[in-house]
Order: sequence, then C-alpha cells, then structure tokens
Amino acid sequence: MKRAILFFILISLAAPAVILAQEVTRVKTLLDDPFRFRNSTVVVTGTVTHYGEDSGEKKSSYYYLKDDWGYSIKVIANVQLPEVNKRTEVRGIVVIDDKNEISLIEQGRNIYETPAASDSNVQQEDAEKDKIWLYILIGLGSLLVIVLVILAIIMTSGKKVTGSFSSKTSSSYDPEMDVPEPVEMLDGDTIKIAIPPDDTLVLLPGRLEVVSGDNAVKEIRFHRTKKQENADITFGREAGPIYSHVQLKPMTISKKQAKMIWKNGKYTLINYSTTNPTKVNDTPMEKEGTMTLEDGFRIEMGEITFIFHEK
Repeated sequence: MKRAILFFILISLAAPAVILAQEVTRVKTLLDDPFRFRNSTVVVTGTVTHYGEDSGEKKSSYYYLKDDWGYSIKVIANVQLPEVNKRTEVRGIVVIDDKNEISLIEQGRNIYETPAASDSNVQQEDAEKDKIWLYILIGLGSLLVIVLVILAIIMTSGKKVTGSFSSKTSSSYDPEMDVPEPVEMLDGDTIKIAIPPDDTLVLLPGRLEVVSGDNAVKEIRFHRTKKQENADITFGREAGPIYSHVQLKPMTISKKQAKMIWKNGKYTLINYSTTNPTKVNDTPMEKEGTMTLEDGFRIEMGEITFIFHEK
C-alpha cells in the first residue's frame, strides 16, 4: 500500500514536467537524426500539402505535412484524412520502415485556420499566455493531489488495526485465491511477463519463440489455474493481469494488441489493433479477425516477431 502511495506521489510530481516537455519538434530535426526519435512521441506543426496514392478518391491512409521551414514528413492517419492547405498540429509516434523512410503514426490532431499576417503576433502572444496559465493550473492541480495523498496517509496511520494477522507470507500460494505471487517478473528489452512458482499453475502446451525484438526473453509459455478449463492470454503495451497477459512495451504496439484463446487443445489468435495490426505469416489480420494457429506460424506484433510451436 505504501509503495502504491509513493508511486502515486511521484507520478503527480512528474506530470507537469512531462507535459512541459511535450514541445513542438521541427521536421528537419527528425529528418536529420531519425533513429534518435524512433518509437518516440513527438508534436509537429505545419500545413497539409497532399495525400498519398489514390488522392483523388481519398483512399489513402496517409498525408504529408510541411512545416514552416519547408520540410515535409509523411503522417499515417488514424481517422479521416484532414483537408489540404489546413494548418495542423499532429502528435504521433516516429517509425522507420525497411527503406529507412521516417513517418509518424498519428495519435492526435488539432486543425486551425492560419492567422492573418497582421494578427499573427497578437495571436502568438495570446497562445503563449494560454500556455502559461495551463502550466500554472497543472502545477496547482498536482500540488492539490499531493496534499490530499498526505492527508490520507496521516488519517490512515492513525487508525487502530484490529484482528489477527495471517501466518502466511504475501508470496504464499493460497488455493482459495488460486493465483500465486510470481517468483519473478521477467522484464526484457520489449517484453514483460510473470513467472509463477513451481507446482501452482497448470502449464499449457504450446509456446511462442521470440525470434526478434527482444534479446533477453527467448520464449513465452502459457498457464492456467487449476480451476480453469480454458485460458485467454492478452497482448498489449499496457500492463495487465499476471499470467494471462504479455506486456509488449514498444510504442509501435497498441495498448490492446491481440489475444490468444486456448480451447479444446488449440490456440486461436484474435487481432484488435487497427493502426499496426498483428501479422500472421506476413499477412496483416483484420480488426477482430481470428486465426487458428498451427506449428511454425510466424506472428508479428509491431517490431516483435514470434514463431508459434505446438510443443
């Protein structure tokens, strides 16, 4: 409990700094050193110049943004394409393809009219004032959260604890709960999974061999509790339940990327990502599309590649 409270306080203190650090990045800076920004979230501003291929029918999934210094960058849209010649602010993840072409996977977009030349200085000053007030409000909000947390700690510490303590430690396996504490959190370069104690969970057949994207984690095994008949294993950038979730940390992977269902001795893979869908044998899956896995299937989630083995 104390660790959770301390973590909450640190996050509150760090929040204003994170927001302040999200400044606009020049496109030329990205183009000069793309690998420095790979998988990072940046903000760029400029004017939408044109769409990609099939622009006449607007079938393209990307457009080009030119900044005030004349440099352009490709933006992969996650919603309907913006209008051409519109002044736009884009927040997105920097990715680099096999041809070393740099692009942004769009996460957010603000579109606004370009101000007239006579009013530009005034509007810029107003925008700077708005930013200052925003930072002040963020700082006051964080301070209020810290004060409330400190008060909660003081009030909690003053309460008398009643009842007897269990003789079991936090790491003991409780058959009633059926979910033991992990003996280790295997935290690799891009993959994070929990390792259960021996003889507590049922080891399922099948495994994922990690062939690229992580040098520390070599394979992923799956488990179920003794009370379960089937098992669901989710994949995504955010953390999830121990033993039934595989956290994949790169920004090229969605918060909710995919799920594997083990039933009747077979694994079924479901894709949830639309911006960077899961690929099976180099073929992207449709959103909520399913695939029954067979031995040797190649599975790609962002920059991480697995080989599925039935045994």
